[in-house]
Amino acid sequence: MTAAARLARPRLQRTDDGDWIDDLMGATDQAEWAELVTLALAGAAANFGGVEAILAGRSGSWEAEGIRQLLHSTVGPDENALWEHRTEPLEITLHVDELLAERTDINSHYDAATEEIQRRFEAAEAADPPIDYSRYVWEYERAGDGRWVPQSPAAPPWSLEAWRASLDVDGVDPAVRESLEASLLAWSAMSCAVSSHTRTVARRSGCRALAAAHHWAGATCGSRR
Repeated sequence: MTAAARLARPRLQRTDDGDWIDDLMGATDQAEWAELVTLALAGAAANFGGVEAILAGRSGSWEAEGIRQLLHSTVGPDENALWEHRTEPLEITLHVDELLAERTDINSHYDAATEEIQRRFEAAEAADPPIDYSRYVWEYERAGDGRWVPQSPAAPPWSLEAWRASLDVDGVDPAVRESLEASLLAWSAMSCAVSSHTRTVARRSGCRALAAAHHWAGATCGSRR
């Protein structure tokens, strides 16, 4: 407070147009200390939750009454102008999952999606003739220099560009491709489907060359030695 009282403010000077501006080259006046203190008290009260909230420690004292009158003269007895003095951010906690459950039918969409996924699994298991999953699997083995070497005859050398191009050929929806790519590049510590050592199986349906995608992203993929 003492340092604030020693602050100076420039005097005003009138321009030829009749406007008032700070005279930065002239003498200065003492800062409006009373205004500074009043605004500081209003800011503290607004941050704390209101005039009575900040005076609750001893609201009946003469000091509290003096501060109360000062604040009411600044923000009004109904405190309507108090919140414009708030200096701290207002934090609002939202429980998004509860809001979605209460205000939308998201649960029914989730249940419907779960049922559809289960239906597709069951349809695949009951297919006649059975689905030959080997058509949808490429195998890669990690070489000593860290490269992923294709082991399946149809498996191309791995690169992110080749993986993107293969999805384009298959007509995969762009939104699905973006989701798959984000998943491939984000996984860092998850293991791929592996055999006993470094042989990695990458499913062609969506996770094509998954092991190599991990390698591309700088992740460790495969069985832990």
